[in-house]
Amino acid sequence: MSCPSNHAYVRKIAPDKAICLDCGMFLDLKAKNENKGPLIMPPLLYTLDEYTWASWNPWPNITLRLAEKYGWYGSVIGMDDYLVMPIFRHKLPVGYSARRITDNGGKKYRLPKDRAKYIWQSRDDLHPPVLVGEGVADAVWLSQLGSSVALLGSYGEIPELPIIMVMDGDEKGIEAAFRIVQEQKKKG
Repeated sequence: MSCPSNHAYVRKIAPDKAICLDCGMFLDLKAKNENKGPLIMPPLLYTLDEYTWASWNPWPNITLRLAEKYGWYGSVIGMDDYLVMPIFRHKLPVGYSARRITDNGGKKYRLPKDRAKYIWQSRDDLHPPVLVGEGVADAVWLSQLGSSVALLGSYGEIPELPIIMVMDGDEKGIEAAFRIVQEQKKKG
């Protein structure tokens, strides 16, 4: 059972129970639904303001306005501060990508555990051509030019629309571009 208000901030309080931090509703994590229970988002600990964004922003071309538009916020995961970039479908949180800000040895990027990977989309109703980037920051920057998606290491949800690949020129970007081309060839 998920929170009827579909709030994003849920904290696990027992192996099979959680509480919605917005409305206080207790949730049964064993309940069967398409998302295997409610998405447990990292708690909102830092809101982004001019000062925080200036000190945290790892991407000089991403403005505070763009970060706010897509609901980014700060949290702590493990021992590090992370910039959390939620992934929404029809205004409901279905995943996130978190980028490490402090360096205490944690992972650079984190995704929700035990959840299907969702591609980040700039909007629910994509319009061609769709600009395809590797990460959320890439796709957010591309969203200023049109509909965009971030693959986040997943290739199963590439839209059935004309796409323009905008990958990094490093090894991972070249590999992603090659895999996308192979998948698109299979689809005809």
